Amino acid sequence: VRPRLPQLPVIPLGVHTGDFAFTEEERRVARAALGLAEGEVAALFVGRLSFHAKAHPHAMYAGLEAAAQQTGKKVALIQCGWFANDSIGAAFTQGAARYAPSVRAIFADGRVATARDQAWAAADIFVSLSDNIQETFGLAPVEAMAAGLPVVATDIPGNRELIEHAVSGFLVPVGDSAGFARSTQQILADAELARRLGTAAQQRIAERFSVDRMVERYVRFYRRLLVDVPLHSVQQPASQSV
Repeated sequence: VRPRLPQLPVIPLGVHTGDFAFTEEERRVARAALGLAEGEVAALFVGRLSFHAKAHPHAMYAGLEAAAQQTGKKVALIQCGWFANDSIGAAFTQGAARYAPSVRAIFADGRVATARDQAWAAADIFVSLSDNIQETFGLAPVEAMAAGLPVVATDIPGNRELIEHAVSGFLVPVGDSAGFARSTQQILADAELARRLGTAAQQRIAERFSVDRMVERYVRFYRRLLVDVPLHSVQQPASQSV
């Protein structure tokens, strides 16, 4: 009898999509709390603020600065996360001031649930330029898409599973600040494109990456195991005489 190969199914993480559905009033309150002006575009990054272990921010800063200059839009960047120490925090704040001088920098503590909800509700576009090989399947882009935000993310394997390029977001090569700027500029300049990308992203998460879909996949997998490996076929340990 040939041994069966191990089964290695891939069941992606899911999110509670209802947690990212915000009313217009909730959006208005969140934007006011963050000091966002009428017509100011809020770009959002959610995650650890670590240039060595998560994502170096230079491409994000330079790309947003270029997009703001090209479109003439007022842009704010909400970085919702946390710093490992004060020196890393200083590097981010100084880098934002140097490489994105016309983009207003807002930092929020991503460890606080109310701060995260406020950031999600206030945002207009989500950016995820992870450049670390440890980044396999980021949950923050899933949450952003569930919130109906157009996403611009790095073209890495995990993001390719989530985002259909130019359909539910844009994928750009790692470190390509010019490509990021072009994609972001398209979204800033075209409200209908932004709406279409966000709607497609939200639909994709509801259909494939919600908690409901995740549970369904686990149920199907366990049922398949029960069919393929009947209980009576499992060998019981031999009884030992005393």
